[in-house]
Amino acid sequence: MTRTLIVRPEAEADLAASKLWYEEQHEGLGARFLGEVDATFRRIESSPMAFSFVRGRLRRALLRRFPFGVFYVLTAGTSSSLRCCMRLAIRVSGGNARGLPANNRWRGP
Repeated sequence: MTRTLIVRPEAEADLAASKLWYEEQHEGLGARFLGEVDATFRRIESSPMAFSFVRGRLRRALLRRFPFGVFYVLTAGTSSSLRCCMRLAIRVSGGNARGLPANNRWRGP
């Protein structure tokens, strides 16, 4: 059974801001980012149980080419509720444990 992903407004806002940031870095990169998000959405829709739990019923699917995860909860029926798509914290050289630069200003989405 294929599930339908329901994208919440918070996730849409996060995706729009991230696309804009990537586009400002390099022309066409924002479109590539959204293409990768769409591919991840299709992977979730076709195999929603394939992704690991991160807390309670919350699951995470990682994007393949960008440091983002799609977090979602399976709901009864044929839909999955997408909670958010967020940048994953990564360690930055000279940064702190949360992956933020030493001056605590994140320069990305």
